[in-house]
Amino acid sequence: MLSGDLELMLCHNPLGAKQLAHDRCIAILSGHSHGSQIDLPWLRTLGPVHPGLSLSLGVTTLIVSRGLGVVGVPLRVGAPAEMVWIEMRRGSAVQGRSTRMVST
Repeated sequence: MLSGDLELMLCHNPLGAKQLAHDRCIAILSGHSHGSQIDLPWLRTLGPVHPGLSLSLGVTTLIVSRGLGVVGVPLRVGAPAEMVWIEMRRGSAVQGRSTRMVST
C-alpha cells in the first residue's frame, strides 16, 4: 500500500468489524444478518443490533445491509430486502443510502 491509500473492506458478518476498523480503513461493508429476516420484537435479540444501519467505529464507517436473500424459509417480515448505494467523494465522509426492494 502507498502512504496515501485508504482501505475499503468487506466483512460478511458485522460482528467482526470492530477488529478490522483502523485509521486507514474508511468503510467496512457487511451483511450476514438478512436484517433479522423476520423482524418481530421478541426475535430482535437473536440478531445483531444494527442490521440496515451505518455505525461509526472511530474513523471507519460500518455499513450493514439487509441484503436481498433469505435463509431457510423464503419469507421476510418487517425486514424488507434492500440494496445499498454507497457514494464516496474525496474529502468527505462515506455515506450509504438504502434502497428497499418492493416485490409486486
